[in-house]
Amino acid sequence: MRRLKDAGYPVPRPYLFESDHEPLGRPFMIMEHVKGRPLFAFDTVPKALAVFVKGFIPFARVHAALHLINTQVVSDESSPLIDRMLTTIAERIEQVPLHPLKPALEWVTSNAARFRSGPDSVLHLDYLPRNVMVEGVHVTGVLDWMGVDVGDRHLDVATTALILRTSATGQHGLLRDHAFGNALRILCAATYVTFYHSLFRLDLDRFRYYQTVAALDRLSMFSLMRMRGPESAGFRPRATAEVTPAVLHALSRRVTRLTGVPVPLSEPV
Repeated sequence: MRRLKDAGYPVPRPYLFESDHEPLGRPFMIMEHVKGRPLFAFDTVPKALAVFVKGFIPFARVHAALHLINTQVVSDESSPLIDRMLTTIAERIEQVPLHPLKPALEWVTSNAARFRSGPDSVLHLDYLPRNVMVEGVHVTGVLDWMGVDVGDRHLDVATTALILRTSATGQHGLLRDHAFGNALRILCAATYVTFYHSLFRLDLDRFRYYQTVAALDRLSMFSLMRMRGPESAGFRPRATAEVTPAVLHALSRRVTRLTGVPVPLSEPV
């Protein structure tokens, strides 16, 4: 975060990180306070529509700006991100087990060679409206850098689009439980990709492949959380609130549509 701040990216400057559990019972970080509120901080559909109209161009622009930052800002000496992700997905499938996901994993793995090489970018991997602070139409800070990595920017864009499409993006179910709000959520995903593509052209075949990787990754992770508890995937107990049957259904349908491989998994039991 400090390196990104020094590079001119809108991120809160961190002042101190304490890994010891003793002072407060858990690790903590002290960072710069940024003005504004999360992009999707609203409680009515009209407010959601207003946020959508004025907020999504800067939302896409700031994401594209991240992918233009020199990757030396984030040190990474490990194996390629796609290989690490496929290994993690395979481990989850064996651990739960999630045998219905094996054909989809085989499809993703067999196609990986076509998309493994390519220019690297700094990736956020959880770039969502709730993690983007805004004041008016200006982005004041991007939060939650736990998943930052280096890899193909198409994966980062695909992850954001997938979450917008399949999950509620606020701190409530307005965009999931309200008919108009649900339609607006789908429109947000499509509009975000369109805006991003106009700013930083996407290779559509590569984007489609990484959409599949992102969907399979989330489906395997959420299934693990449902079966073994959120702590098994590195999340707090309350994280299961977002892992609804509707989200699992949406992800399984998405994997099937992208791969052509039927994924009968809907509700792991």
